[in-house]
Amino acid sequence: MSGISDIKIGYLEILDHLVVEIGRAGNKQSESGACPDGVDTVIMGSWAALTHALCEGDIQGAFIPLPEAMSLFSNGLDIKILLLDCRPGTFVVANRAAGVARLSDFKGKSVLLPGILSVYYLLFHRLMGSAGLRTGIENQATCDVFIEVVPSFMIPEMISCDIDGDIAGCMVEEPFASRIIYEGYGKKICHSRSLWPDHPHTALVMHDHVIDNHRSSVLEFVRWIAESNSAVYRQSPDLKFYLENMPDQKRSMMEKISTSAFSSKPFSLVPDIHLLEIINDFMVKEMGLLNSIIRMDDFVDIQFAVEAGA
Repeated sequence: MSGISDIKIGYLEILDHLVVEIGRAGNKQSESGACPDGVDTVIMGSWAALTHALCEGDIQGAFIPLPEAMSLFSNGLDIKILLLDCRPGTFVVANRAAGVARLSDFKGKSVLLPGILSVYYLLFHRLMGSAGLRTGIENQATCDVFIEVVPSFMIPEMISCDIDGDIAGCMVEEPFASRIIYEGYGKKICHSRSLWPDHPHTALVMHDHVIDNHRSSVLEFVRWIAESNSAVYRQSPDLKFYLENMPDQKRSMMEKISTSAFSSKPFSLVPDIHLLEIINDFMVKEMGLLNSIIRMDDFVDIQFAVEAGA
């Protein structure tokens, strides 16, 4: 790895980034071994913290929501998408205290999401639209359902403490969505894959100068992630071990997720240009959250993923 010691990759402790968790331990439980020399992975607490660290150069790469990556690129940050995540999806969850029985019951209430620039918000926006409801930022007068942005790890506690039912529900990454359901504070409305089968959510992005100057290191990291992805979909002991030992989660709940969240075959981690164009187009034309259509050839580099067999 040419003695490189400053490539830091940020991520969250969510199921979408389980490929990092499986790969990083470097002990007997991990088939893919320790993180490649010269590359370090850094756990962050929220999408906002992750994005800030990437923009400030505190980290050189990150797994971030695809629309967030598009926004950063459109605003001049020199990054490229190299990989997609392992696509476990999540649930739309209704707060039991809010008495939500149908989609129309979301009207006039708040819904918690970890971020606005995310595929999950895109899917939730479409779901509410199917019931004739408009979503928007909290207290926006023209909207029927108000989105409140809250870090993923805080959402279960906020739902559990909302005894008045002011919060209609949430759409948060696993394992937090299942935790709310498991503990009895929420109920399933639908799974994200029922809204868009096999949809992507986040992607690995890196600064251009890192890609250009340390291509062998980047390739080795991408290959390491690809190997971890294979471990996930083999339903290996690695997967069970890491799910059961994720912080603040219930063992039986995690065992259930380990057998239901992932399909029998791995999704390709190679960035799919067509899927990215769908997201970009919808975020620009339907939601107004992105300003411009991106030329994907300038934004996406699939070479590493293809060479790594991802």
